[in-house]
Amino acid sequence: MGNMSELYAVQFADNIQIGVQQLLSKFKDRVKIKTGVTGKSCTFELIGSDDARTKTARHQKAVIDDPSMTRVTAYLDYKYKARQLDPDDELKVVADPKASYTQVSIAAMNRAIDDAIISAINGNKYTGQNGTSSSALPASSKIAVDVSGSNTGLTLNKLILALEKFNDADVDENINKFMAIGPKELSDLLNTSEIQSADYNTLKALVPGKVVQFMGFNFVLSTRLSVASSIRSCLAWAQDGVGLAIGKDITARVKEMDIEDHLSWGTYASMFIGATRIEDEKVVEIACDES
Repeated sequence: MGNMSELYAVQFADNIQIGVQQLLSKFKDRVKIKTGVTGKSCTFELIGSDDARTKTARHQKAVIDDPSMTRVTAYLDYKYKARQLDPDDELKVVADPKASYTQVSIAAMNRAIDDAIISAINGNKYTGQNGTSSSALPASSKIAVDVSGSNTGLTLNKLILALEKFNDADVDENINKFMAIGPKELSDLLNTSEIQSADYNTLKALVPGKVVQFMGFNFVLSTRLSVASSIRSCLAWAQDGVGLAIGKDITARVKEMDIEDHLSWGTYASMFIGATRIEDEKVVEIACDES
Protein backbone atom coordinates (compact mmCIF):
# COMPACT_ATOMS: atom_id res chain seq x y z
CA MET A 1 0.00 0.00 0.00
CA GLY A 2 3.01 2.26 0.06
CA ASN A 3 3.99 4.77 2.71
CA MET A 4 1.26 5.77 5.19
CA SER A 5 1.75 9.40 4.17
CA GLU A 6 0.02 8.48 0.91
CA LEU A 7 -3.13 7.70 2.90
CA TYR A 8 -3.27 10.89 5.00
CA ALA A 9 -6.76 11.96 4.09
CA VAL A 10 -8.94 14.92 3.54
CA GLN A 11 -12.40 14.59 5.06
CA PHE A 12 -14.15 13.36 1.92
CA ALA A 13 -11.96 10.26 1.67
CA ASP A 14 -14.05 7.61 3.38
CA ASN A 15 -12.57 4.31 2.26
CA ILE A 16 -9.28 2.65 1.36
CA GLN A 17 -8.91 0.79 -1.89
CA ILE A 18 -6.56 -2.18 -1.94
CA GLY A 19 -3.90 -1.82 -4.61
CA VAL A 20 -3.77 -4.17 -7.58
CA GLN A 21 -2.57 -7.61 -6.49
CA GLN A 22 -3.46 -11.30 -6.54
CA LEU A 23 -5.76 -11.86 -3.56
CA LEU A 24 -6.57 -15.59 -3.70
CA SER A 25 -4.48 -18.71 -4.26
CA LYS A 26 -4.69 -20.02 -7.83
CA PHE A 27 -3.00 -23.35 -7.13
CA LYS A 28 -4.17 -24.55 -3.70
CA ASP A 29 -7.36 -26.28 -4.84
CA ARG A 30 -5.64 -27.83 -7.86
CA VAL A 31 -3.21 -30.17 -6.06
CA LYS A 32 -3.48 -33.04 -3.59
CA ILE A 33 -3.88 -31.66 -0.05
CA LYS A 34 -3.02 -33.17 3.32
CA THR A 35 -4.35 -31.26 6.32
CA GLY A 36 -3.72 -31.59 10.04
CA VAL A 37 -0.02 -32.24 9.50
CA THR A 38 2.13 -32.28 12.64
CA GLY A 39 5.88 -31.85 12.68
CA LYS A 40 8.26 -30.24 10.25
CA SER A 41 7.65 -32.65 7.37
CA CYS A 42 4.91 -34.69 5.72
CA THR A 43 5.22 -37.77 3.51
CA PHE A 44 3.21 -38.76 0.46
CA GLU A 45 3.34 -42.52 -0.20
CA LEU A 46 3.29 -43.77 -3.78
CA ILE A 47 2.70 -47.35 -4.98
CA GLY A 48 4.15 -48.07 -8.41
CA SER A 49 2.52 -50.07 -11.19
CA ASP A 50 3.07 -53.81 -11.67
CA ASP A 51 2.13 -56.42 -14.25
CA ALA A 52 -0.05 -59.47 -13.69
CA ARG A 53 1.44 -62.97 -13.51
CA THR A 54 0.10 -65.98 -15.39
CA LYS A 55 -0.73 -69.27 -13.63
CA THR A 56 0.74 -72.01 -15.85
CA ALA A 57 0.04 -75.25 -13.93
CA ARG A 58 -2.41 -76.87 -11.53
CA HIS A 59 -1.63 -76.23 -7.85
CA GLN A 60 1.15 -73.88 -8.81
CA LYS A 61 2.30 -71.81 -5.87
CA ALA A 62 1.49 -68.14 -6.07
CA VAL A 63 4.44 -65.78 -6.39
CA ILE A 64 4.15 -63.03 -3.78
CA ASP A 65 5.34 -59.70 -5.13
CA ASP A 66 6.40 -56.79 -2.97
CA PRO A 67 4.85 -53.54 -4.21
CA SER A 68 7.12 -50.81 -5.50
CA MET A 69 6.85 -48.12 -2.83
CA THR A 70 8.13 -44.56 -3.01
CA ARG A 71 8.03 -42.04 -0.21
CA VAL A 72 8.10 -38.34 -1.09
CA THR A 73 8.64 -35.74 1.63
CA ALA A 74 7.35 -32.19 1.83
CA TYR A 75 9.10 -29.89 4.31
CA LEU A 76 6.91 -27.27 5.95
CA ASP A 77 7.77 -23.61 6.49
CA TYR A 78 6.21 -21.05 8.78
CA LYS A 79 5.03 -18.05 6.76
CA TYR A 80 3.76 -14.83 8.27
CA LYS A 81 2.94 -11.19 7.58
CA ALA A 82 2.80 -8.58 10.34
CA ARG A 83 1.70 -4.96 10.05
CA GLN A 84 1.31 -2.22 12.62
CA LEU A 85 -0.80 0.91 12.49
CA ASP A 86 0.71 3.83 14.39
CA PRO A 87 -1.77 5.88 16.46
CA ASP A 88 -0.70 9.02 14.60
CA ASP A 89 -1.62 7.34 11.32
CA GLU A 90 -4.98 6.27 12.68
CA LEU A 91 -5.82 9.88 13.58
CA LYS A 92 -4.82 11.21 10.16
CA VAL A 93 -6.65 8.61 8.06
CA VAL A 94 -10.41 9.08 7.93
CA ALA A 95 -11.11 5.46 7.00
CA ASP A 96 -10.22 2.59 9.34
CA PRO A 97 -7.40 0.69 7.56
CA LYS A 98 -7.37 -2.37 9.87
CA ALA A 99 -9.61 -4.46 7.62
CA SER A 100 -7.53 -3.58 4.55
CA TYR A 101 -4.30 -4.39 6.41
CA THR A 102 -5.73 -7.81 7.30
CA GLN A 103 -6.93 -8.50 3.78
CA VAL A 104 -3.60 -7.74 2.13
CA SER A 105 -1.81 -9.86 4.74
CA ILE A 106 -4.06 -12.82 3.94
CA ALA A 107 -3.46 -12.18 0.24
CA ALA A 108 0.29 -12.41 0.90
CA MET A 109 -0.29 -15.84 2.47
CA ASN A 110 -2.27 -17.03 -0.55
CA ARG A 111 0.47 -15.93 -2.92
CA ALA A 112 3.04 -17.72 -0.73
CA ILE A 113 1.02 -20.93 -1.16
CA ASP A 114 1.23 -20.53 -4.93
CA ASP A 115 4.96 -19.85 -4.75
CA ALA A 116 5.51 -22.99 -2.66
CA ILE A 117 3.55 -25.13 -5.12
CA ILE A 118 5.28 -23.63 -8.16
CA SER A 119 8.71 -24.28 -6.60
CA ALA A 120 7.69 -27.85 -5.79
CA ILE A 121 6.43 -28.65 -9.28
CA ASN A 122 9.75 -28.10 -11.06
CA GLY A 123 12.17 -27.93 -8.12
CA ASN A 124 13.94 -30.66 -6.17
CA LYS A 125 11.92 -33.62 -4.93
CA TYR A 126 12.95 -35.31 -1.67
CA THR A 127 12.59 -39.07 -1.40
CA GLY A 128 13.88 -41.98 0.64
CA GLN A 129 13.03 -43.32 4.07
CA ASN A 130 14.09 -40.08 5.74
CA GLY A 131 13.44 -37.69 2.86
CA THR A 132 17.13 -36.90 2.40
CA SER A 133 17.63 -37.92 -1.26
CA SER A 134 16.93 -35.08 -3.67
CA SER A 135 16.27 -35.25 -7.40
CA ALA A 136 15.58 -32.55 -9.98
CA LEU A 137 12.80 -32.68 -12.53
CA PRO A 138 14.12 -35.02 -15.26
CA ALA A 139 14.68 -33.91 -18.84
CA SER A 140 11.91 -36.28 -19.94
CA SER A 141 9.43 -34.01 -18.15
CA LYS A 142 10.62 -30.86 -19.92
CA ILE A 143 9.81 -29.27 -23.26
CA ALA A 144 12.62 -27.13 -24.61
CA VAL A 145 12.20 -23.55 -25.70
CA ASP A 146 13.46 -24.35 -29.23
CA VAL A 147 11.19 -27.31 -29.92
CA SER A 148 10.30 -25.93 -33.36
CA GLY A 149 13.88 -25.23 -34.43
CA SER A 150 14.05 -21.74 -32.98
CA ASN A 151 13.16 -20.13 -29.68
CA THR A 152 9.40 -19.90 -29.44
CA GLY A 153 6.72 -18.90 -26.99
CA LEU A 154 3.78 -21.13 -26.15
CA THR A 155 2.67 -22.82 -29.35
CA LEU A 156 0.02 -25.36 -30.22
CA ASN A 157 2.81 -27.83 -30.90
CA LYS A 158 4.10 -27.46 -27.33
CA LEU A 159 0.61 -28.08 -25.97
CA ILE A 160 0.36 -31.25 -28.05
CA LEU A 161 3.79 -32.42 -26.82
CA ALA A 162 2.78 -31.79 -23.20
CA LEU A 163 -0.39 -33.83 -23.63
CA GLU A 164 1.62 -36.56 -25.34
CA LYS A 165 3.96 -36.83 -22.35
CA PHE A 166 1.01 -37.38 -20.02
CA ASN A 167 -0.48 -39.98 -22.37
CA ASP A 168 2.87 -41.79 -22.78
CA ALA A 169 3.05 -42.06 -18.98
CA ASP A 170 -0.51 -43.50 -18.86
CA VAL A 171 -1.72 -40.68 -16.63
CA ASP A 172 -5.37 -41.47 -15.92
CA GLU A 173 -7.45 -39.36 -18.28
CA ASN A 174 -10.06 -38.89 -15.52
CA ILE A 175 -7.57 -37.01 -13.31
CA ASN A 176 -7.81 -33.25 -13.63
CA LYS A 177 -4.88 -31.75 -15.50
CA PHE A 178 -3.85 -28.11 -15.23
CA MET A 179 -1.53 -25.78 -17.09
CA ALA A 180 -0.22 -22.54 -15.61
CA ILE A 181 0.80 -19.90 -18.15
CA GLY A 182 1.80 -16.24 -18.05
CA PRO A 183 0.12 -13.30 -19.80
CA LYS A 184 2.60 -13.42 -22.71
CA GLU A 185 1.86 -17.11 -23.29
CA LEU A 186 -1.87 -16.36 -23.39
CA SER A 187 -1.16 -13.78 -26.08
CA ASP A 188 0.86 -16.39 -27.97
CA LEU A 189 -2.10 -18.75 -27.99
CA LEU A 190 -4.62 -16.08 -28.94
CA ASN A 191 -2.41 -15.15 -31.90
CA THR A 192 -2.11 -18.76 -33.12
CA SER A 193 -3.98 -19.17 -36.39
CA GLU A 194 -5.16 -22.73 -35.65
CA ILE A 195 -6.64 -21.64 -32.33
CA GLN A 196 -8.22 -18.53 -33.82
CA SER A 197 -10.11 -20.71 -36.28
CA ALA A 198 -11.26 -23.22 -33.66
CA ASP A 199 -11.40 -22.41 -29.95
CA TYR A 200 -10.46 -18.74 -29.92
CA ASN A 201 -13.53 -17.80 -27.90
CA THR A 202 -12.74 -20.47 -25.31
CA LEU A 203 -9.24 -19.16 -24.65
CA LYS A 204 -10.45 -15.57 -24.79
CA ALA A 205 -12.17 -16.27 -21.45
CA LEU A 206 -8.67 -16.44 -19.93
CA VAL A 207 -8.11 -12.75 -20.63
CA PRO A 208 -9.86 -11.64 -17.39
CA GLY A 209 -8.10 -14.44 -15.51
CA LYS A 210 -10.80 -17.11 -15.55
CA VAL A 211 -9.90 -20.81 -15.65
CA VAL A 212 -10.88 -22.41 -18.95
CA GLN A 213 -10.35 -25.86 -20.45
CA PHE A 214 -8.53 -26.45 -23.72
CA MET A 215 -7.03 -29.68 -25.07
CA GLY A 216 -7.77 -31.47 -21.81
CA PHE A 217 -5.96 -28.89 -19.66
CA ASN A 218 -7.58 -26.50 -17.21
CA PHE A 219 -5.64 -23.29 -17.82
CA VAL A 220 -4.53 -21.06 -14.95
CA LEU A 221 -3.23 -17.56 -15.67
CA SER A 222 -0.42 -16.65 -13.26
CA THR A 223 2.22 -13.93 -13.08
CA ARG A 224 4.27 -15.83 -10.48
CA LEU A 225 5.88 -18.40 -12.77
CA SER A 226 9.65 -18.06 -12.84
CA VAL A 227 11.41 -16.17 -15.65
CA ALA A 228 15.14 -16.34 -16.42
CA SER A 229 16.75 -14.56 -19.40
CA SER A 230 13.30 -13.95 -20.92
CA ILE A 231 12.43 -17.67 -20.71
CA ARG A 232 9.32 -18.36 -18.64
CA SER A 233 8.75 -21.82 -17.17
CA CYS A 234 5.12 -22.69 -17.79
CA LEU A 235 3.90 -25.73 -15.87
CA ALA A 236 1.47 -28.56 -16.54
CA TRP A 237 0.52 -31.13 -13.92
CA ALA A 238 -2.02 -33.74 -12.93
CA GLN A 239 -3.82 -32.88 -9.70
CA ASP A 240 -2.57 -35.91 -7.75
CA GLY A 241 0.99 -35.44 -9.01
CA VAL A 242 1.68 -32.49 -6.70
CA GLY A 243 1.08 -32.38 -2.94
CA LEU A 244 0.42 -29.57 -0.46
CA ALA A 245 0.90 -30.28 3.26
CA ILE A 246 -0.89 -27.97 5.68
CA GLY A 247 0.15 -27.94 9.31
CA LYS A 248 -1.78 -24.76 10.01
CA ASP A 249 -4.01 -23.08 7.49
CA ILE A 250 -4.10 -19.32 7.08
CA THR A 251 -5.07 -17.55 10.28
CA ALA A 252 -5.29 -13.81 10.86
CA ARG A 253 -5.68 -11.66 13.94
CA VAL A 254 -6.17 -7.97 14.66
CA LYS A 255 -4.96 -6.93 18.11
CA GLU A 256 -4.38 -3.82 20.16
CA MET A 257 -0.69 -3.60 21.07
CA ASP A 258 0.93 -2.90 24.42
CA ILE A 259 1.43 0.47 26.11
CA GLU A 260 5.01 0.76 24.85
CA ASP A 261 3.53 0.62 21.34
CA HIS A 262 1.16 3.47 22.26
CA LEU A 263 -1.82 1.07 22.13
CA SER A 264 -1.54 0.93 18.36
CA TRP A 265 -3.27 -1.78 16.35
CA GLY A 266 -1.43 -4.65 14.72
CA THR A 267 -2.49 -7.28 12.20
CA TYR A 268 -0.85 -10.68 11.92
CA ALA A 269 -1.43 -13.48 9.41
CA SER A 270 0.42 -16.80 9.39
CA MET A 271 0.39 -20.39 8.17
CA PHE A 272 2.56 -23.55 8.24
CA ILE A 273 2.73 -25.26 4.83
CA GLY A 274 4.96 -27.23 2.49
CA ALA A 275 4.66 -28.65 -1.02
CA THR A 276 6.27 -31.35 -3.11
CA ARG A 277 6.17 -32.94 -6.54
CA ILE A 278 4.90 -36.49 -6.00
CA GLU A 279 5.37 -38.05 -9.45
CA ASP A 280 7.71 -36.77 -12.15
CA GLU A 281 5.53 -38.34 -14.85
CA LYS A 282 2.62 -36.15 -13.83
CA VAL A 283 4.50 -32.88 -14.30
CA VAL A 284 5.66 -31.13 -17.47
CA GLU A 285 7.72 -27.93 -17.63
CA ILE A 286 7.35 -25.93 -20.84
CA ALA A 287 10.01 -23.32 -21.63
CA CYS A 288 8.59 -20.29 -23.44
CA ASP A 289 10.52 -17.39 -24.93
CA GLU A 290 9.12 -13.97 -23.98
CA SER A 291 11.75 -11.82 -25.66
